[in-house]
Parts: sequence; structure tokens; C-alpha cells
Amino acid sequence: MSLIRRFLPISLKPYAGRLIITMLAFIISILFLTIGFFRTLLIIILCTVGYVIGVWVDKELW
Repeated sequence: MSLIRRFLPISLKPYAGRLIITMLAFIISILFLTIGFFRTLLIIILCTVGYVIGVWVDKELW
């Protein structure tokens, strides 16, 4: 989150979380419309599993 805040103008820094979540929701909604619900759900699940494995490899999770 701090990486994203560095590139935002000062007036938008308090809203960094809202901006990120809004962009993420927009991207997910486009995926729903273009490739369907279950394929989008599969992408989200695989990305989450990949993130968890990456954190586990970095020894930050357990």
C-alpha cells in the first residue's frame, strides 16, 4: 500500500484504500462480463493460492 501512496497526489493519499478496492472491483466486474462467473472465480482462487504459497515460501505466514 505504501508503494501506491508514493505515486498518488497529496490530495488523494487519504483515499488510497478506496481507490485500490474500486479499481479491483471494476476489473473483477469486467472479467465477470467477458469470461463469466466461474472462470473469474477460478482466476481469483488461483491468484489467492499463489499469493499464500508465495508468502509461505518467504516464511512470513508460518
